[in-house]
Amino acid sequence: MKIDLSQIKEKQQPKQRTAGSGLLSKEIHLFHSQKLSHRFFQKFYQGLHDLLASGLDLMTAFEIIKNQHKKKEKAALSHLQEALSVGLFLSDAVASSRSFNHYDTHLLRIAEKTGSLIVILKELENYYATKIKLRRMWVGALTYPALVVAVSFGVLYFMLAFLIPTFKDIYLKMDVALPAVTQLMLNVSESFSNYTLVFPLFILLGFVAYLLTKSNKALKAKAQMLLLKAPWIGKIALQVQLMRFSHSMYLLLDSKIPITEALTLSARLSSFLPFVDEVEKIKSQIIQGSTLSAIFETSEFFDARYSAMIRVGEQTATLSKVFQQLFEQKMTQMNLLIKMTSDLLEPILILVIGGLVALVLVAMYLPMFGLSF
Repeated sequence: MKIDLSQIKEKQQPKQRTAGSGLLSKEIHLFHSQKLSHRFFQKFYQGLHDLLASGLDLMTAFEIIKNQHKKKEKAALSHLQEALSVGLFLSDAVASSRSFNHYDTHLLRIAEKTGSLIVILKELENYYATKIKLRRMWVGALTYPALVVAVSFGVLYFMLAFLIPTFKDIYLKMDVALPAVTQLMLNVSESFSNYTLVFPLFILLGFVAYLLTKSNKALKAKAQMLLLKAPWIGKIALQVQLMRFSHSMYLLLDSKIPITEALTLSARLSSFLPFVDEVEKIKSQIIQGSTLSAIFETSEFFDARYSAMIRVGEQTATLSKVFQQLFEQKMTQMNLLIKMTSDLLEPILILVIGGLVALVLVAMYLPMFGLSF
């Protein structure tokens, strides 16, 4: 079923437009800085798709969906419902809400122009489902290593702050020559006690640096470029950007959006500034007459296989399908990278932390072993 909102738009009177404008201004004030979860968006688009596909009208579908959500989410949906009731397009209503994303607005606007609302709703559901899946994979991969690190730091803190000073008092009373490794541990423990307050200060400075980097575009771009050049982590960060870029390009090109506009919208979706700059350069070269595959071949962000598949898509006029295949490939690669990261981190952390704990214990008991001989 195609949902055509143009008939509603044509019936809209000037008075209704004024009411709609007031409503939008009110909503922007109310929902400023209120962000909704990816899970909400997936559930919302899934429900809206299913209800419209079954033959229900848009207003009835919103009424049903609204009652399935909590207070904050229900308030955002109520705003959309009110905006629709005065004759606004769904994309216009979504664009006015700070709770929704620009990507949703652009795709819904495309859907309204092409009469493919139900198809786009399904794609939006898949888009957010993919983001949820990726986040869950990272959480699953990093939860155990993070727990190991936290427990290990707790154990090391206890040893440096309480256990080693106890041994120090014992060895001072014994008045014996201490092995070098034992003396080193005692010195480390003493320094740790003297500079205990420095560690929270470093954490605070790190947090402040993060906030400054996040708010300052130039600093953020430099930090992200350093991240991109980091071993292993940079590879993962690039794969994430390529996966998102491939997915958005597939959706936009499949909706018959011109390639330059699709590149512009894809750049807006990314918060990774070096990649955004690269996409903008690609767009400017496309305008000058270059082909997408030729540009990708000279870019450091795209590998040879990616460029080759794009060339095939250009030659066969199936570029959107090629981007879909690239997205699926990048998703598979991300699964492997995340699994490898988890598999490598666990034994490395266990060896490192276990080695540090063993070093502390051996250093503390070594003088006693010497006294027994």
